[in-house]
Amino acid sequence: MDFILMTEGDTPPGLTHEHRYRELIEEVLLAERVGFDAFGSSEQHVAIGTASISAPEVLYPYLMALTHRIRFIHLVTLLPTRINHALRVAERIATEDILSHGRVELGTGRGNTTLALRAFEVDPTENKAQWREGIELIRRAFLDDPFWYVGEHYKVPPRSLVPKPLQAPYPPISAAAGSPSSVETAASLGIGAIMGGFFLGFDLIENMLKLYDDTLAATTHPYPITPRKTVLISGGMHCAETTALAR
Repeated sequence: MDFILMTEGDTPPGLTHEHRYRELIEEVLLAERVGFDAFGSSEQHVAIGTASISAPEVLYPYLMALTHRIRFIHLVTLLPTRINHALRVAERIATEDILSHGRVELGTGRGNTTLALRAFEVDPTENKAQWREGIELIRRAFLDDPFWYVGEHYKVPPRSLVPKPLQAPYPPISAAAGSPSSVETAASLGIGAIMGGFFLGFDLIENMLKLYDDTLAATTHPYPITPRKTVLISGGMHCAETTALAR
């Protein structure tokens, strides 16, 4: 079991984003000191609720420079082409991997809010195909030199990724998986699956874990696999100077 500090930088009314970000920095530093294994944030856009972390690719390197042990997991990077071009994601993750001395992991997703998808003019009927092509393009960029890709949504002539990531064969890659079909897709691609335990129920999670293992074993993988079964069992915390205040 790993302990992950996960936040979306929720900023209550009356609190500035600057103040919340300063708090967040201190939270991550404390998490490393007390033994948390990793820090993770989702990528939220256009003020969905109180979430304020819209550019984790900028936030993470700052935190990496202040820490030494804790890992950084993107939970998750959105791969619709209008939000994040997969080649730019590969460049950013490779750079983060070097700066963190191999402490970064790439979780990916298609996007799950129409508020953000419409803001970036993403066609929701195409984001799954764009995500899948993005995964393949990222892995080719990490592994092949030169690499190339021709698909429906990406057409990249022979090029070299600069820089290359530090971890071999590349940083762990996972996908947000909220259904059995998503788990099956992740396993068939040889990447990890990120599942939410409280939201799905433990009976379904148990079935999805077995489905992941069975699919992974039954599939021939053209790329090095980064299997990882992550079940997020999350709980909120109230922090204060005393227990009474926290309660």
